[in-house]
Amino acid sequence: YEAIENFTEAKLYFQEALKLAIDEPLKSPAYLELGKIFFAEGQYSEAKTYLERILSLGESIPERLYLQYSRYYLGSIAVYEENYQVATKYYQDYISEAPDKRSRSLGYFGLAHVYFARKEFTAVVDVCKKIMEVDPDFTDKETLGYFLFIVYMELQMWDELDLFLPELMNNYPKGRFRQFYPTLEKARKERKLPAK
Repeated sequence: YEAIENFTEAKLYFQEALKLAIDEPLKSPAYLELGKIFFAEGQYSEAKTYLERILSLGESIPERLYLQYSRYYLGSIAVYEENYQVATKYYQDYISEAPDKRSRSLGYFGLAHVYFARKEFTAVVDVCKKIMEVDPDFTDKETLGYFLFIVYMELQMWDELDLFLPELMNNYPKGRFRQFYPTLEKARKERKLPAK
């Protein structure tokens, strides 16, 4: 039901799973999936309840990845709530608990959202480079590209934008951020920031 996005039915079954007479740590997959569903629905308070439950179980849960996903989603909720200090803590914990270098990329990606939201543009560039360094096959290069071309424009790094924007537009002609392409292309050609 979750896979076909019938979230109402999915929640019912996951909540039934939580009623099973099994050890609490074994319920962590249901807690995680409920947290993800409520997150997808924008019901952040409910999502936090389930995701924080996983963190409270700590190392007793059978799969360490559940802790990592909980940190990532809780960090994302904190970004949406503009609580950047809390978000940063979750993402830093994610990075420090990552089992290897490559798996840190999602934590860095979370930090990129924090820095972008706070308009810390130099930090955005640094963390995007870090993501590509630890995981060249990162799954959401489109968002990284969006962050970078906005940052290059805001910092008036026109030479970087000259190289970067056409590649982004070619790679994602129908991407999620295509509505920004004309504005960015105009800014790049005119060498000035668009009027706010």
